Amino acid sequence: MSPTETVTYPFSLERALDDLSVSVESTLYIGDSESDILAAERAGLESVFVRRPHCREVELGVEPTDEVEDLHGVKRLVRE
Repeated sequence: MSPTETVTYPFSLERALDDLSVSVESTLYIGDSESDILAAERAGLESVFVRRPHCREVELGVEPTDEVEDLHGVKRLVRE
């Protein structure tokens, strides 16, 4: 298994959901890398890709549920 596959395997996310007793349906995963979005997808979670300055031009090979420019954008999404 490559390092990328290890990061994107959803075991850690599934374990966290179980430990916190929260459902997939009530969880939003926020990340700023393709591996974050891929891990969320594999765990069945909705995801938000934050286009921080270091990843403004990144073309993702996986589609997040939403994209925002910063964490304030996440706050607006959650309020909707």
